[in-house]
Amino acid sequence: MKLHVLKANVSNVTRSMMSEADSADVNGQAKAFKGLTGMLFSKESAEVLVLKALIHRALRHRASYEVGGVDTQHALRKVFEVENAPFEVEGIECLERRGSSASLSVGDIVIVEKECEWDGVKTTRPQIFLCAPVGWKELGEDMFEAFFEAELCPIFHCGDRLVNFRRLPRRSGAMPVWLEADFVNDYEKELRSA
Repeated sequence: MKLHVLKANVSNVTRSMMSEADSADVNGQAKAFKGLTGMLFSKESAEVLVLKALIHRALRHRASYEVGGVDTQHALRKVFEVENAPFEVEGIECLERRGSSASLSVGDIVIVEKECEWDGVKTTRPQIFLCAPVGWKELGEDMFEAFFEAELCPIFHCGDRLVNFRRLPRRSGAMPVWLEADFVNDYEKELRSA
């Protein structure tokens, strides 16, 4: 499975403003970053903090990995290990790295592309996990809407493809499902032509 790491971050301009003012209250991005990375001390829910970070562009794609197997918790442990270890970690392959960054920590997000099958065709379905003060917190359907429908997710490439997800429209009685966007587009074209 593929995993994409979005790290809490601020722009260079915001970082400079924070340094000059010796404060994280200089603008919305700085406040969102402070809330996300200091969530242990926040009265707001993790979902609200993530939403603010998305709105103020305080999350950036930093790395993508591939881990064999289907156990999501094992894959998340591998990503945490490789992002925090000063040595090589077996069983995980880096697919994309954008610059250098700090270790994986509280407030960072990992989007997992979980392999699945829809109507007999293999595709991927996303799961969104927040690195919490203790362990991982899986974010639900409402966060998918913020990430993908509201187009707040930072754009990220993994190798030669743009990683994107769309909700497959409801079919009679079927629950909506988030799948890889190209698959959804092709599926909708087939439905229209049938």
